[in-house]
Amino acid sequence: MNFKYREDINREADRETGQQFVRFLQATKGDGATINGITLKPKDVLMWMSGSTEIPAVGFHKQIDIEFGGEERVNTCALCVTLKHLTPAVEDPVLYLQSV
Repeated sequence: MNFKYREDINREADRETGQQFVRFLQATKGDGATINGITLKPKDVLMWMSGSTEIPAVGFHKQIDIEFGGEERVNTCALCVTLKHLTPAVEDPVLYLQSV
């Protein structure tokens, strides 16, 4: 993944959100992250980001870009995920990001 942090006043918030996203990804390893009876595993997250549950034999055409903005968006063709900043009120990023 290629994290694209902005070079302005949002940089620190971008980094914090990026770190929480990595925490979310790590929580899906092994048995997965289960919240409200739904279990997410790495293949589910990959499907959400790329449209595929597996990495193609020849790999993707590029690394998945993680960008930051005012709303969450996923472009599976361009392999680009845009995350909205987590607010300080978000206590559990795994729970929050699973709902995205």
